Amino acid sequence: MSAVIVWPFSECEAHPGDALAAHLERVAERAALSIAPGARPEIAAIACVAGLFHDLGKATPWFQHYLRQSGRRSALTHHGELSALLAWWYSAELDWSLWMRLALFRAYPKRWYSRRKFPRSQESERR
Repeated sequence: MSAVIVWPFSECEAHPGDALAAHLERVAERAALSIAPGARPEIAAIACVAGLFHDLGKATPWFQHYLRQSGRRSALTHHGELSALLAWWYSAELDWSLWMRLALFRAYPKRWYSRRKFPRSQESERR
């Protein structure tokens, strides 16, 4: 088993050659600016936080190793779940109302929770 290399956050990448911190800031700014001027300010805040956290799960040793060295995905390289959970946690730290927290969590793609394969129960196999 090889040793896991841990990169400091400041050295993590979102994509090859694209610093993760700068990427998250760009996406957060664009997301907030994409909200209609007449919308409630909470909507722009939700978009900004969603953009800021959308790829934060890439700051793991496993994703960085995948990105920089192996080129092979594994269960540990999936970043969407962690990004969404960190955004959920942060929205609680901001003391957001439940509707804002749910809107933020819903901003994350459905694909990360719909691709999971759950074992069938014996009951469903008999049908």
